[in-house]
Amino acid sequence: MAKAAGGTVHVGKAAAIIVVGLVLAVIVLRTDGSGGDVPVSAGTGVEISVTTTTQRRSAVSTATTVALRDPATVKVIAINGTKTAGQGGKATTKLQDASYNAIAPGNATAAVRATNPASVIYVVTAGYEREAAAVAALFGLPPTAVRALPTPSPSSDIKGDVNIAVLIGSGVTL
Repeated sequence: MAKAAGGTVHVGKAAAIIVVGLVLAVIVLRTDGSGGDVPVSAGTGVEISVTTTTQRRSAVSTATTVALRDPATVKVIAINGTKTAGQGGKATTKLQDASYNAIAPGNATAAVRATNPASVIYVVTAGYEREAAAVAALFGLPPTAVRALPTPSPSSDIKGDVNIAVLIGSGVTL
């Protein structure tokens, strides 16, 4: 063993440094990141309790709610897809009563009427999906009834200046 300048061996100091080093190593290795107490035994009958604090950042999401367009600015056409005359007119009245800019009703093509279609709300103008969902609710339809306008169109009465088309078929409340 090496001797200090005075000729004495400092075994006690060396042992204390080794024990402290081991304790610190155990503390670092046993910390689980939870921020709680981690009890550590130094092996000499001394128990040390160390409290660690871990700060975690969480992402904060901010949702912005945009109001629906004023119904008076939403141009809607009701398309009769049933074999019963007047259903488009009834739907148009319902839309007007809810303050929508409902234009004269139209009729579905003969091919569409022959299939006895379920009621559907078509988004004619991109960006009107939320307004179409509101129209669906007005007619007692679920949000899944809202769809993009297919090609070919279910009616020649659906023109380019229309925002939403309501195909009156089964399952609608008039």
